Amino acid sequence: MLGEGFIDHCMCVTRLGGAPDYPHCMKSRQGRKSGLLPVVDENTVILILGALPSDMSIAAQQYYANPGNDFWKLIGAALNQQFENAPYEVKIDLLKVNRIGLWDAYHSCIRPGSMDADISAQELNDFGGLKSIAPNIRLVCFNGQEAAKADETLKRLEYRTHLLPSSSPANRTDQIRRESRWKEAIHSGLQVSSKTTILMKTSDYFAELHVAGRLADAGWDIYFPHRDKGFDFVISKRIDDVPLLRPVQVKGKYPTGEKTDKTVYGYVGKLTQRHPEMVLAIPYFSASSPNTPVCIAFMPPACVKPHSRGFRCQPATYRNGEPKPRREYQKFFDQQGIVRLDSLTWKDDTPAC
Repeated sequence: MLGEGFIDHCMCVTRLGGAPDYPHCMKSRQGRKSGLLPVVDENTVILILGALPSDMSIAAQQYYANPGNDFWKLIGAALNQQFENAPYEVKIDLLKVNRIGLWDAYHSCIRPGSMDADISAQELNDFGGLKSIAPNIRLVCFNGQEAAKADETLKRLEYRTHLLPSSSPANRTDQIRRESRWKEAIHSGLQVSSKTTILMKTSDYFAELHVAGRLADAGWDIYFPHRDKGFDFVISKRIDDVPLLRPVQVKGKYPTGEKTDKTVYGYVGKLTQRHPEMVLAIPYFSASSPNTPVCIAFMPPACVKPHSRGFRCQPATYRNGEPKPRREYQKFFDQQGIVRLDSLTWKDDTPAC
């Protein structure tokens, strides 16, 4: 049965990972600082615990909001995915796709400033209640020594635990070793999850988030409409004082055992909507990289042609389980393709241009 503290802590959330509906539930009481809501769900298999979010993170209601903290860099390196500079919602959704959750050791404490060394009068979070909303957690990783003070409590609850070197900017003396230890721990946790039949699936939703992260890295603002209605998201950017607005549809291509070699390879099918400035983004996954795209095509409307099944756009080839850009379409892939999106005449771009 959930403890009262856990219910009070979580009852104001409508979607874990988003902002709480009633921010007053996070306000400090009697000089105490309180943490954030847990970012977990029934698919979470790895939980990463800090001690308590920094003052900057509490104010923003976002985990690791301080740009000086290396958390997003380390988790991105461990998963070989882009997290840095992506919108916070994209970061959280990418974590959830990878079955990684976030929370903290302490529900509240007294702490002048943001240093873990100044924490006193701390109260642990209700980890017993956690099992009712995240029953598949197999590994709890502590982000630093202060968070690891919850180790005994978690072991009594039969969680496997692991101490990670802190992501604090003060802990950069051996960055290569620190990154390696994060990668080993995350990979170990994901391997455990596969042995317990919680298999990691590559989905169109993950493909959307990955594409959105790449575009955010390039300076585009990302706007997500209501799920499964119209475009997957909309991007905007100001170029030479001209505002650009481009709707995006993402159509991932995934390897299957029965897929044969193809001289032309891409998307053939229906589009939920069309627009003169639409981007058709095609992330290509391979047999050797089923969880991360090996390349992404950012295709303009001029390259999307009518077809008996709806529309077609096939800018790649497929051989021996590996997709590769066709030579005449190379300019639409990856960083080259993202750069071309800045052109005011991009919508009319073709391989011959």
